[in-house]
Amino acid sequence: MGRNRGFTVIELIITLGLIGIFLSMAFSPFIFSYKNFSNQNTNAADIAVARRAMDYLVREIRKSDSIEVGKGDAGGGFAKELIIDGCTYEIIDRSLCKDGEEFIKGIDELRVREIMDEDEGIGMEINIVIKNGKGEDYILSSTVYIRGGGEQFVEDD
Repeated sequence: MGRNRGFTVIELIITLGLIGIFLSMAFSPFIFSYKNFSNQNTNAADIAVARRAMDYLVREIRKSDSIEVGKGDAGGGFAKELIIDGCTYEIIDRSLCKDGEEFIKGIDELRVREIMDEDEGIGMEINIVIKNGKGEDYILSSTVYIRGGGEQFVEDD
């Protein structure tokens, strides 16, 4: 009887299984690194959106003639809208809107309140909230003190 040359089915299955295990071990650090890089890019983009919105609002407050904390309760004494020189800033469908017109997307909450500090005077505390993919909140907060004793604030009647 002649000798058969070649591999049995069991030898091929075992070889393929070992190759699969080796490849999964070799590529798992690359897959982990890619996912981590992707998460970091998403977080950086979210933070950039929050900073852009905060910079815009602070700039508008500083050059304004009148500022008013709007309506809506965001909890903790914060309102959900800000009125600067008659223009209402609020969040609609995850976008910061000026008089109902969307101009910065990707923001979940706007929280605003008027503050009074004995040393600094009257100011405005602003929080911009962005929720990441895991549902965690990223909050960017800024306090703007009004020069000149707060003449810009409109008092509620």
